[in-house]
Amino acid sequence: MLNPTKSFVLGIIAAVLALILEVVVSLAFPEEIAAQTYFQKFTWLLLATVLIEESLKLIFLLKISSFVEKNKLIVQGLFLGAGFGITELLLKKLFQENLSLLSLLPAFFIHLITCLIASFILSKQAKFSKLKSFSILALISLIHLIYNLLIIYFF
Repeated sequence: MLNPTKSFVLGIIAAVLALILEVVVSLAFPEEIAAQTYFQKFTWLLLATVLIEESLKLIFLLKISSFVEKNKLIVQGLFLGAGFGITELLLKKLFQENLSLLSLLPAFFIHLITCLIASFILSKQAKFSKLKSFSILALISLIHLIYNLLIIYFF
Protein backbone atom coordinates (compact mmCIF):
# COMPACT_ATOMS: atom_id res chain seq x y z
CA MET A 1 0.00 0.00 0.00
CA LEU A 2 1.31 3.40 -0.99
CA ASN A 3 0.26 6.42 1.01
CA PRO A 4 -0.60 9.70 -0.78
CA THR A 5 2.43 11.48 0.66
CA LYS A 6 4.69 9.12 -1.28
CA SER A 7 2.76 9.86 -4.46
CA PHE A 8 3.23 13.58 -3.78
CA VAL A 9 6.99 13.03 -3.42
CA LEU A 10 6.98 10.97 -6.63
CA GLY A 11 5.32 13.96 -8.32
CA ILE A 12 8.17 16.17 -7.13
CA ILE A 13 10.71 13.65 -8.44
CA ALA A 14 8.88 13.43 -11.77
CA ALA A 15 8.90 17.24 -12.12
CA VAL A 16 12.63 17.46 -11.40
CA LEU A 17 13.34 14.65 -13.87
CA ALA A 18 11.18 16.45 -16.44
CA LEU A 19 13.18 19.64 -15.96
CA ILE A 20 16.47 17.78 -16.44
CA LEU A 21 15.18 16.03 -19.58
CA GLU A 22 13.77 19.29 -20.94
CA VAL A 23 17.15 20.99 -20.52
CA VAL A 24 18.88 18.12 -22.31
CA VAL A 25 16.30 18.07 -25.12
CA SER A 26 16.48 21.87 -25.46
CA LEU A 27 20.08 21.45 -26.62
CA ALA A 28 18.64 20.06 -29.85
CA PHE A 29 16.70 23.31 -30.39
CA PRO A 30 19.33 26.07 -29.96
CA GLU A 31 17.59 28.43 -32.38
CA GLU A 32 14.38 28.37 -30.34
CA ILE A 33 16.29 28.98 -27.12
CA ALA A 34 18.39 31.78 -28.65
CA ALA A 35 15.35 33.48 -30.17
CA GLN A 36 13.40 32.96 -26.95
CA THR A 37 10.44 31.69 -28.96
CA TYR A 38 10.01 28.59 -26.84
CA PHE A 39 6.82 29.76 -25.15
CA GLN A 40 5.69 32.50 -27.50
CA LYS A 41 4.38 30.29 -30.30
CA PHE A 42 4.02 26.64 -31.19
CA THR A 43 7.48 25.06 -31.46
CA TRP A 44 8.82 21.53 -31.55
CA LEU A 45 10.46 22.19 -28.21
CA LEU A 46 7.08 23.09 -26.72
CA LEU A 47 5.67 19.80 -28.01
CA ALA A 48 8.69 17.92 -26.66
CA THR A 49 8.29 19.41 -23.18
CA VAL A 50 4.61 18.48 -23.08
CA LEU A 51 5.44 14.90 -24.09
CA ILE A 52 8.26 14.68 -21.53
CA GLU A 53 6.08 15.94 -18.67
CA GLU A 54 3.06 13.82 -19.49
CA SER A 55 5.16 10.72 -20.20
CA LEU A 56 6.89 10.95 -16.83
CA LYS A 57 3.62 11.46 -14.97
CA LEU A 58 2.09 8.49 -16.77
CA ILE A 59 5.13 6.28 -16.09
CA PHE A 60 4.95 7.14 -12.40
CA LEU A 61 1.18 6.54 -12.37
CA LEU A 62 1.64 3.14 -14.00
CA LYS A 63 4.21 2.25 -11.36
CA ILE A 64 1.94 3.49 -8.56
CA SER A 65 -0.93 1.43 -9.98
CA SER A 66 0.99 -1.75 -9.25
CA PHE A 67 1.06 -0.87 -5.53
CA VAL A 68 -2.49 0.36 -4.90
CA GLU A 69 -6.00 -0.89 -5.40
CA LYS A 70 -7.70 0.47 -8.50
CA ASN A 71 -10.29 2.36 -6.44
CA LYS A 72 -7.49 4.31 -4.69
CA LEU A 73 -5.55 5.19 -7.84
CA ILE A 74 -7.43 8.45 -8.40
CA VAL A 75 -6.37 9.78 -4.98
CA GLN A 76 -2.79 8.75 -5.74
CA GLY A 77 -3.04 10.52 -9.10
CA LEU A 78 -4.31 13.65 -7.37
CA PHE A 79 -1.27 13.71 -5.09
CA LEU A 80 1.16 12.88 -7.91
CA GLY A 81 -0.26 15.74 -9.99
CA ALA A 82 -0.16 18.10 -7.02
CA GLY A 83 3.49 17.26 -6.33
CA PHE A 84 4.37 17.78 -9.98
CA GLY A 85 2.36 20.99 -10.28
CA ILE A 86 3.65 22.60 -7.10
CA THR A 87 7.23 21.75 -8.03
CA GLU A 88 6.83 23.29 -11.49
CA LEU A 89 5.15 26.34 -9.96
CA LEU A 90 7.99 26.85 -7.47
CA LEU A 91 10.70 26.27 -10.10
CA LYS A 92 9.09 28.82 -12.44
CA LYS A 93 8.84 31.31 -9.59
CA LEU A 94 12.49 30.67 -8.68
CA PHE A 95 13.75 31.29 -12.22
CA GLN A 96 11.27 34.00 -13.20
CA GLU A 97 10.95 36.18 -10.12
CA ASN A 98 8.63 38.68 -11.78
CA LEU A 99 5.83 36.09 -12.02
CA SER A 100 3.22 36.07 -9.32
CA LEU A 101 2.24 32.77 -7.76
CA LEU A 102 -1.37 33.53 -8.68
CA SER A 103 -0.47 33.75 -12.38
CA LEU A 104 1.11 30.28 -12.12
CA LEU A 105 -1.94 28.55 -10.64
CA PRO A 106 -3.34 27.46 -14.04
CA ALA A 107 -0.06 25.60 -14.69
CA PHE A 108 -0.56 23.80 -11.39
CA PHE A 109 -4.10 22.84 -12.32
CA ILE A 110 -3.21 21.48 -15.77
CA HIS A 111 -0.88 18.95 -14.10
CA LEU A 112 -3.51 18.10 -11.54
CA ILE A 113 -6.18 17.64 -14.21
CA THR A 114 -4.07 15.52 -16.58
CA CYS A 115 -3.00 13.27 -13.69
CA LEU A 116 -6.60 12.89 -12.56
CA ILE A 117 -7.75 12.00 -16.08
CA ALA A 118 -4.96 9.45 -16.52
CA SER A 119 -5.52 7.91 -13.08
CA PHE A 120 -9.28 7.74 -13.67
CA ILE A 121 -8.81 5.92 -16.98
CA LEU A 122 -6.20 3.59 -15.46
CA SER A 123 -8.49 2.83 -12.53
CA LYS A 124 -11.18 1.63 -14.94
CA GLN A 125 -8.88 -0.68 -16.93
CA ALA A 126 -9.01 -4.41 -16.28
CA LYS A 127 -5.42 -4.78 -17.48
CA PHE A 128 -2.87 -2.47 -19.01
CA SER A 129 -1.40 -2.64 -22.48
CA LYS A 130 1.08 -0.50 -24.36
CA LEU A 131 -1.65 0.61 -26.75
CA LYS A 132 -3.88 1.80 -23.88
CA SER A 133 -0.91 3.58 -22.30
CA PHE A 134 -0.12 5.36 -25.58
CA SER A 135 -3.78 6.31 -25.94
CA ILE A 136 -3.80 7.81 -22.45
CA LEU A 137 -0.52 9.60 -23.17
CA ALA A 138 -1.94 11.01 -26.41
CA LEU A 139 -5.08 12.26 -24.62
CA ILE A 140 -3.37 13.95 -21.69
CA SER A 141 -0.64 15.39 -23.94
CA LEU A 142 -3.27 16.85 -26.25
CA ILE A 143 -5.07 18.44 -23.29
CA HIS A 144 -1.78 19.88 -22.00
CA LEU A 145 -0.79 21.15 -25.45
CA ILE A 146 -4.19 22.79 -26.00
CA TYR A 147 -3.83 24.49 -22.60
CA ASN A 148 -0.36 25.79 -23.56
CA LEU A 149 -1.59 27.03 -26.93
CA LEU A 150 -4.54 28.81 -25.31
CA ILE A 151 -2.12 30.59 -22.97
CA ILE A 152 0.23 31.49 -25.82
CA TYR A 153 -2.32 32.75 -28.32
CA PHE A 154 -5.15 34.12 -26.19
CA PHE A 155 -3.75 35.29 -22.83
